[in-house]
Amino acid sequence: MKLNPFLLFIAAWAILGCSTLPDASDPVAQLQLVESVPVETDLGNPDMPKAEAVWMDMISKARESIHVSQFYVQTVPHSSLDRVLKAMEAAAARGIKIQFLVDEAFVKRYPDDTGKAVEAIKKWPNTEVRITNRWTKSGGIQHAKYFVVDSRDAFLGSQNFDWRALDHIKELGFRLRSPPLVGSLMAVFQDDWTKAFNKEAAQELDPKLFQPAMWKDADGTVNTVSLKVSPNPDSNNPVLWDLPPILQMVREAKTHVRIAAMLYKPSFFDKRTWTELESLLIEAAKRGVKVQVMVDQKNKPVLFKNLIEGGVQVGFVKIPTHSSGVIPYARLVHAKYMVVDNQKAWLGTSNLEGDYFYNSRNISLIFDSARFAQNMGQVFDRYWSSSFTAMLKSDDKGILKAH
Repeated sequence: MKLNPFLLFIAAWAILGCSTLPDASDPVAQLQLVESVPVETDLGNPDMPKAEAVWMDMISKARESIHVSQFYVQTVPHSSLDRVLKAMEAAAARGIKIQFLVDEAFVKRYPDDTGKAVEAIKKWPNTEVRITNRWTKSGGIQHAKYFVVDSRDAFLGSQNFDWRALDHIKELGFRLRSPPLVGSLMAVFQDDWTKAFNKEAAQELDPKLFQPAMWKDADGTVNTVSLKVSPNPDSNNPVLWDLPPILQMVREAKTHVRIAAMLYKPSFFDKRTWTELESLLIEAAKRGVKVQVMVDQKNKPVLFKNLIEGGVQVGFVKIPTHSSGVIPYARLVHAKYMVVDNQKAWLGTSNLEGDYFYNSRNISLIFDSARFAQNMGQVFDRYWSSSFTAMLKSDDKGILKAH
């Protein structure tokens, strides 16, 4: 397999190391928190960049290549995603080479939506599309959502390539121009691209290409951000797996855990229980940590019975219907992130269910950085304290309801 020259640079960087940590002005520290906000709500932060603008800027600056990995594609005319896709097609027309990886599940399930969108992308010049079935043997999906421009500028977040994700759903992600993190992301892409149709192929991810981004703030505080993946690439050494550091953050929490996702279920798709996260959230609450879990109102209240009884606060978010009427699969909170003690954080592409960590391709950023943890904490608090969020409580019959 031919290695990307940028990955060779990252490997050399990792081996040689640095005698001193860079400061916050160095490219290694170039991370930018980006959100998508449901229109007709006041939930957005006017000072935080929005995904459409960031994506358009990245695509407009492409000079050589764009590598895209998405769960699916669904668009409608004149939407934000329609503009993004047209910009990407224009980039292909000016000679930018595009590799577009998408999971097969929605292509088969929605031939008139995702299927047609993927067929249209196949017709772009300088573009190759692969519809992957790599994770189907384990019952999983290609659920990671990211793209990389020129192997130097990347976006990773909860946003699917879905027109609703940019206009009608709460999403959160990061623009990454940090060489170590972009290099890690390209290593994942190359492995998934080359094995897109091989259900038997093991992951081959070199830990040397997954060095953390580290830098010092002006006051000397050291920040660390690492890129991790699911499922676990190596059963003998889970150093690249994202679930262990997520669980460890909860295990070590001292004052506060705030965690958000669209879906929560302490089980796998096949009904087997999955209580690793739940048990740690309850343990944290019982030792005096304030634990808040925020999910979309489409979840079943009964699934949170153990959490509520264990002292965990649960908030259901209900985004109001758009003025145009009901939009299927929209008006949701879909961002997946956690903030611990305002010092550490996780942002990724997994819902809080077992299969996302054990059977499907997902990607996470693990932060030991007070600045980024606090930024994500502010986003959480804005939604938690809004009029759209109701607390889940039990009535006198023990039935859970959002109040």
